[in-house]
Amino acid sequence: MKKILLINFIVFISILIVLEISARIYLKIKLGDQNAGLPMRNKNLEYKPFVMYGENWDQVFKNFINELNEDDINVLLIGGSTAENFPEEILEKSLKNKLNKEVKVFNAGYGGYISSQELIILTRYGNKLNPDIVINLNGANDIIHSIKKNVEPGTFYLNNTYELFLTKPYLAPFIKILQSSQLYNAFSRISERKKKEKYILTDYIKHLDIYLENVESMSVFCKGLGIKYINVLQPHVIFKTMKHENEKNFTLLDYRNEIVKSLYLTTKERFQSNISLKNIFLDSTLIFENINEHVFSDDVHFMRNNNKGYYLLAEFIGNNLIK
Repeated sequence: MKKILLINFIVFISILIVLEISARIYLKIKLGDQNAGLPMRNKNLEYKPFVMYGENWDQVFKNFINELNEDDINVLLIGGSTAENFPEEILEKSLKNKLNKEVKVFNAGYGGYISSQELIILTRYGNKLNPDIVINLNGANDIIHSIKKNVEPGTFYLNNTYELFLTKPYLAPFIKILQSSQLYNAFSRISERKKKEKYILTDYIKHLDIYLENVESMSVFCKGLGIKYINVLQPHVIFKTMKHENEKNFTLLDYRNEIVKSLYLTTKERFQSNISLKNIFLDSTLIFENINEHVFSDDVHFMRNNNKGYYLLAEFIGNNLIK
């Protein structure tokens, strides 16, 4: 009996290994990277004070301060992964052309961050760097994170994972193994798609309240230091009417498109109807509306091989910054 169980266990593990290798080969062919997403997921399990996960921000901002040039226009960029992946030279070039002055962009975006973490980064380090402009590229993480099951308003990505680490530390090694598996990543997305949750807009208003409160706090903080602050609501593929053939294949997450679109539209209305927020709000959701080129690599991220999305977004920000 024990021998049979052992053989079955070995066969089961062997099948998992084959499937894991197959998943990585598929990603290598499709995305050119068999480890897509894995380094970030594992890195996010390294605890950081205040923000839960992220960079060593003390060191990052020390480096930023050493690179400051008082003759330049210094710009601090904060947000999630779309901000983190924003090539600084593209934004610098666009702003330089619009402002007729040398521009230095300091990128403090980080994958998975929501506005609560951005607020912490800004208030903890903003006065030390004291940039001329803060560009806050966000919105998608606050909106999409809010519709996940059992997520309390204002909590970070991975909050439930860190709670597990604290309450059931013996699970930590297994969680880290799962975080390193492309097979698990695929199954978790497919499972989420099959749940067919019923989403009701009013269930998520508290999340939007916190998002807008955070943005207003960042705006007030910057105003007190004489820093120009703009909040850019980042694009989402659902607003791109002329989708490229590859973008039409983003079906894994289309089960949530209706609620995400409703939350985006509600967010825009809330910004535009708020006297203290409408003047610092830039809505970039429609900048790709009539462009049929391949811009998005998924629902919110841009293709990195041509950076078309980033070029257009940088141009949009530059044009609105000088108004």
